[in-house]
Amino acid sequence: MEAKNCNGSNKLESFCVSDPLNWGVAVEALKGSHLDEVKRMVVEHRKPVVRLGGETLTISQVAAIARRAEEVSVELSEAARAGVKASSDWVMDSMNNGTDSYGVTTGFGATSHRRTKQGGALQKELIRFLNAGIFGNGTESCHTLPQSASRAAMLVRINTLLQGYSGIRFEILEAITKLLNHNVTPCLPLRGTITASGDLVPLSYIAGLLTGRPNSKAVGPSGEVVNAEEAFKMAGIESGFFELQPKEGLALVNGTAVGSAMASMVLFEANVLAVLSEVLSAIFAEDAGEA
Repeated sequence: MEAKNCNGSNKLESFCVSDPLNWGVAVEALKGSHLDEVKRMVVEHRKPVVRLGGETLTISQVAAIARRAEEVSVELSEAARAGVKASSDWVMDSMNNGTDSYGVTTGFGATSHRRTKQGGALQKELIRFLNAGIFGNGTESCHTLPQSASRAAMLVRINTLLQGYSGIRFEILEAITKLLNHNVTPCLPLRGTITASGDLVPLSYIAGLLTGRPNSKAVGPSGEVVNAEEAFKMAGIESGFFELQPKEGLALVNGTAVGSAMASMVLFEANVLAVLSEVLSAIFAEDAGEA
């Protein structure tokens, strides 16, 4: 069978491929001046709603959720619900059919050779094991991740899980969204992760709050420190604490949401500061020329 491109040609240089990672969109965004790009970023940053579907999250939106907690809300795309559910159902069906899957019927890392049929208990133990962070006193101590970074990390993790590849219930993502929208922020440890291999320890404290672990704490909208039960009440989460199903603990912690969130915040501010420096340099040069 002769291969042809989308234009009907079989010339090698004219073949076109699909763009699942949206590189074409990224290239288009680089066209034009840096000032125009920063203007677009600022406009997006000021919008009152961040709509998540797993594919279009930007650094401006991450920065907005981080810095403008009381002015911006998050909405989840209903179109993503079916894919998330299908992934969750597949995990359960696979386990019920006796299929071995990493982190579902096996241990983690060096213990992956071990097998278990207690999928829910395995996830609960994973979160307990990872809740090993060190906290200081207060809500913004030198040992606690800033609330802005924690909020940004929650947003990034929701966006990733909405893609429907991780085997987690949509209801859990809705619960995290309610925490964001009611400005209730889990307390995450500043240290205890290596990002390149996953922000396991800090993300486990989000999971700990969702499952009602007794050591879990959150900061309310007025800065008060509350336990998991109070946090759920403040956020209007009426389902009660979640009993993790197979794979869900791993889905919550096995990602680089904290590092990605902090990088997004830095990139947004760096772009704004770069424009400011350009303007100040131009003013200085103009003033020096007149002197």
